[in-house]
Amino acid sequence: GDFKPLRYLPKGKTVVLGLVTTKFGAMESKDDLKRRTDEAARYAPLDQLALSPQCGFSSTVHGNDIAVEAQRAKLRLVIEVAEEVEILLHPEFQEVGRSGRAYNRATIISDLSAPESHPVVMSEGFAVAELGSDAALLTYRSAHVQPDGSLLNYTLRSSVWVCTVAGWQLRYHQGTAAAETW
Repeated sequence: GDFKPLRYLPKGKTVVLGLVTTKFGAMESKDDLKRRTDEAARYAPLDQLALSPQCGFSSTVHGNDIAVEAQRAKLRLVIEVAEEVEILLHPEFQEVGRSGRAYNRATIISDLSAPESHPVVMSEGFAVAELGSDAALLTYRSAHVQPDGSLLNYTLRSSVWVCTVAGWQLRYHQGTAAAETW
C-alpha cells in the first residue's frame, strides 16, 4: 500500500512506521528505509513519524525463524536510519529557494529522496560567520553544471546553522538568483 491515509493524521499525534520485517533475517537497506520514510513524509510531517520493526520478533505462537543477532542488527538499523534522517535538518527548518518557493523539513527530505535525477551542482566560496556561541551563518555560491561543463542557475546562498543537543543543525536556508555570473 501507500501512505496516503497519513494525510489525516491529527497534529500532535505520532504514527509508527513498521518498515522493518520481523519475519526473516534479511536486512532492509538504509536507502530503502529512508525512501519509504520520505514517502510517508509527503503526507504527514516527519516529526510526527517514527520508525520501528513491524511487530515483535516473536509474533506467532512458535516465534519467527530469525536469529537473535539478526534481531539486534535490525534494531540497530532502525536507530541508525532515524538518526541519519533527522540529524542535519532542524525540526523547524525553513528554506526560501532560488525560485522564491518556500520549503520545510518534510518537503526537502521528500525532494532529496525523489527518484528523479538531481542536477550536478558546483559550490564554492564558503565563508562562516559566528552569530553567537550556538549559531553560525554559512554563505557560498553555487551553479548547476551542464553536461558540456557550462554553468547555469548561478545562485548566492546563505544558511543559518544552530547548535542543539543533537549537534549542529540547519535551521534556515535561502538561495537568491545571482545578478552576475562567474
